Amino acid sequence: MKTRIKISPIEAGGAATCGGLVLLFLLVVVVPLLSHRRDIRDAQATLAHQKAKAASLTSQLNVDKIDLQKTRHAIETSPLALQSDDQLDQRLMDVSNFGKSCGLEIEDLTPGAPLSYPQYQTIPIHVSARGSYRSCLKFMHELHAHCLDVGIKSFRLSGVNTDETDALGAQFDLVWHAKPATAVVSTQ
Repeated sequence: MKTRIKISPIEAGGAATCGGLVLLFLLVVVVPLLSHRRDIRDAQATLAHQKAKAASLTSQLNVDKIDLQKTRHAIETSPLALQSDDQLDQRLMDVSNFGKSCGLEIEDLTPGAPLSYPQYQTIPIHVSARGSYRSCLKFMHELHAHCLDVGIKSFRLSGVNTDETDALGAQFDLVWHAKPATAVVSTQ
């Protein structure tokens, strides 16, 4: 047997009002509070990520500062001292002498227009020569060992070298690093 509970209209109205107030409380207070707490958690997670990234960047910055100090020290203690561009004739003579001492017949030695930078300038030097494959390799090796301020940008060999007496045509594009010009005008 079921007993029915009779609810009077006043009780029903009171229950509906209480339910409405609870629902209103949930919508006005609890939901925004939960949303605010979620926003705080998200902000804390973002902050933790940014702090970790900042710590990583700070660590990398410290490593880079140490590397910079080492590089500056290496530059200061380097035996390489760039020459002034007014020593170009001497550098051309050095390159020619190295070529001859290695067995190359220098046909042409032409400097190009310098490119100026704040710390140095580069002067291209084109070398045309004839010689054996071994003499070309020896020239590149000797040049690298004795002229630290001269780099080999490119080289081309042409002809057929079937034995040591056959001469190859050789084209070397060198770059001489010199002290910056007194009035630095960058071309790049």
